[in-house]
Amino acid sequence: MKSLIIDKQAVKYNVQEIKKRTDHTRIIADLSGDGQGMGLVMAAVMLREEGITSYAVSEVADAVLLRESNFANEEILMLRSTSDQDELLQLVEHNITCTIGSYDAGIALNSVAEARKTVVEVKIEIDTGLGNFGFSPSETDKIINLFKHMGGLAIVGMFTRLSASWKNKTLTKSQLDAFEEAANKITDAGFDPGVLNALDSAALFKYDFEQMDAVCIGSAIIGRIPGKSNFGLTKVGYIEADIEEIDWVIKGSRLGYGGAHTLNNNTRIGVISVGWVNGIGLAVGAHAGNLTLAARLRRLLFNKAANHPTVRINGTKVKVIGSISMTCMAVDLTNVNCSTGDKTIIECDPRLIKGLTIEYR
Repeated sequence: MKSLIIDKQAVKYNVQEIKKRTDHTRIIADLSGDGQGMGLVMAAVMLREEGITSYAVSEVADAVLLRESNFANEEILMLRSTSDQDELLQLVEHNITCTIGSYDAGIALNSVAEARKTVVEVKIEIDTGLGNFGFSPSETDKIINLFKHMGGLAIVGMFTRLSASWKNKTLTKSQLDAFEEAANKITDAGFDPGVLNALDSAALFKYDFEQMDAVCIGSAIIGRIPGKSNFGLTKVGYIEADIEEIDWVIKGSRLGYGGAHTLNNNTRIGVISVGWVNGIGLAVGAHAGNLTLAARLRRLLFNKAANHPTVRINGTKVKVIGSISMTCMAVDLTNVNCSTGDKTIIECDPRLIKGLTIEYR
């Protein structure tokens, strides 16, 4: 048996810490990536129990699923700007707050709204440096035209996404300044930009920048702020997996693909049937450094200990030996009192875990 375990009390604790930091600022929970790896619907349920009722997702299917899972009145924001007619129809039909990141996207959404004789709530994304979706801060004239000429759109907010909040305070400040300048130009033109938000998890906990009207928080919910400090948050998510097989392997034997690891002693080896296909040993976002996915997989296959997760059996930390393969990994049980079927506890980032049943405790 193998499962991803989500500790609901840990989630609750992290939300309490986030609330302390925000001091009554509105919290938008970024539930991209299947609810930060916790399972989209259950993640939203846990957060709603803690009083958070605004959610953001990056896929249309997630927005629809959430709306159809007894989230009839909560705000659901689609973070990704789109001009795809089928996607826009689904968003409008399910009363999803849409993001507009270009004038073309605004025209496309307005067309769908007017065809259905409705008005759609939207937020404007400003690209202050991340470089994917959003109007340039210099394109406020286009945003003003949305206010003037798009009768099917009700602009209820503006936001930006920070590109290096976990490591570069100066760059982060410049992005926030550019965003506020764009919002001020909208106000000066006689229009209300609505709810403004820019701070993410790292910016909220690392700095004391103005929080504006709201903050959009993702990784802090699962207790993971990029960088050395975790700011007192509790990491959410670990794997429970049985020891499938135990064998003694003689000194000098080679383990793993390419025989990358040679045993220096006779070793009692246990096999656990989770591997890199399940996300074991991979890293996400800032934690991944500048390595490509292919480079990280090479490190896994050729026995780079930096990629090995922490594994415990009956409370004892054990060493992963050899390379982590696609579907399994080996641990050194030479000095551990255990048997096949005993459970292992494997530290993991839930955002990377695939193919495992999620269990909530």
